[in-house]
Amino acid sequence: MHPPSFFLLGLATAFAPLSTAHTVLTTLFINDASQGDGTCIRMPKDGSTCTYPIAGLNNPDMACGKDGQNPVAFTCPIPAGGKLSFEFRSYGDQPPPKQPAIDASHKGSTAIYLKSVGKNSILDSPAAGQGWFKIFDDGYDKVSGLWATDKLNSNNGHLSITLPTGLPIGYYLVRTEIMTLQNVTNHVVAPQFFVNCAQLFISSSTASDLSIPSANKASIPGHVSASDPGLTFNVYETPYKSDFVIPGPATFFPASPPTTKSNTLTSAKEPTGAVPKTCLLKNANWCGVQTPAYSNSEDACWASAQNCWDQGKACFDSAPPSGYSGCKKWNDEKCQAQHDACASKDFNGPPSMGTNWGGDVSTLRKVDLPPVANANAGAGASAGKPTEEGNNGGGGEETPSAFPSTPPQAVSSAAPAPTQPVGQKEGEEPMAPVSSLAPAPTAGSSCGGHRRRRRIVTVYV
Repeated sequence: MHPPSFFLLGLATAFAPLSTAHTVLTTLFINDASQGDGTCIRMPKDGSTCTYPIAGLNNPDMACGKDGQNPVAFTCPIPAGGKLSFEFRSYGDQPPPKQPAIDASHKGSTAIYLKSVGKNSILDSPAAGQGWFKIFDDGYDKVSGLWATDKLNSNNGHLSITLPTGLPIGYYLVRTEIMTLQNVTNHVVAPQFFVNCAQLFISSSTASDLSIPSANKASIPGHVSASDPGLTFNVYETPYKSDFVIPGPATFFPASPPTTKSNTLTSAKEPTGAVPKTCLLKNANWCGVQTPAYSNSEDACWASAQNCWDQGKACFDSAPPSGYSGCKKWNDEKCQAQHDACASKDFNGPPSMGTNWGGDVSTLRKVDLPPVANANAGAGASAGKPTEEGNNGGGGEETPSAFPSTPPQAVSSAAPAPTQPVGQKEGEEPMAPVSSLAPAPTAGSSCGGHRRRRRIVTVYV
């Protein structure tokens, strides 16, 4: 028989070849271990717009970003009190330090939210709506003159925090929020929100329900409004006329409750959504499994090879903007090896790929993660009122070790600011009044990491 036609993918059409210097969450690290690019993250599916800001403060996408209402196959396990790190990229498939996390002109804040979505399934609760609370935020540091986005770029797109120890066992959505002010002036106000979510299963000895103080509860969308001082702050006016107030509620960092028989688990719960043990190779939220075995059968050999190509196609079809390196490895190595074996009339298999083959290609790169940015968290059950330095999940000052050391600057409200945008720079999106908070233009961005010439847009203010 003739070998079946195997899967070929036109990589040139897999992702749109456009880009901007916005940002998207691509990778989680749990206690410094990479979970793999795209794994457990509800990434936007459209590579041409995956780094775009959310269009409108009342958009349901404010909860978890574009396509963030849709669950993914894998949920990452982490213990309460564990270290959780995030990697942001301006081009989804280009890890740092190839590109900054976000363009240097985009000054603004960072925040991390959590939402408990049930003890039984990640599907128990929708992303949008009530139940959110903020565990970390960072804004403008008057001492160093750095914005949270500056620190993010200094750390090669990485932000690390410690989860609260008082979180009950169960499934959670963790929400990252980056808010930037480059499109805010005295004449136009159009802050930009870059939002993504990931799926977590938090193991804990605490079984009691979490009680969130009313002042710390957030319903998203709805946790910010167009008139909030943090959304109308002009980064081009120096010295700054007022302190920057981070948008959203004050942080809430629940500590572990006293141990009693009624609130303590006797055994750890085994989460669903973990990467299966049968997984040979992983790419984001796709998993390739061993192809059917065959013995002295040409038909079975080619059928098993076709099974491999079919799995590879499913991998490419599901690959998020963070990339498809695992899919390519699967096709180029495993499927091609099976195809070649059948073609050479070796009808016993499938061929062994070796004991060290498989895993997740994206986890092999070396990454230097920063210390946790909320090292003082947990001093109290709830953070204090929002300040220009940020609550940082513990109500105290951020620890200096949370980002690379920087030469000290004068202690004042003044800080080096971007040039006043009399006209729009090349590649920047048009500015819009805060009442409309218009969506970003439809041309310009791809997580594929390929650049193209962009037209100049001039805005007169």
